[in-house]
Amino acid sequence: MNKIPIFEMESSNLKATGYDKATLTLRVQFKSSNVLYDYKGVSSELFNEFMQSESKGRFFFTRIKGKFEFEKN
Repeated sequence: MNKIPIFEMESSNLKATGYDKATLTLRVQFKSSNVLYDYKGVSSELFNEFMQSESKGRFFFTRIKGKFEFEKN
């Protein structure tokens, strides 16, 4: 597993996130689980939009989930 630092975020669904620009990997942890999910192929531009969005959960569920392959860690 890649060492991608994560940090807590304000969201009703998401607990923490992190991003590795070298591998275009978005790491997400949901409040309902301690499992980490790595979404592959997420551009840095999309990650920046995600971080600047008013609703992180809504952005994640409409723009990322189901659109990128992921691995559980």
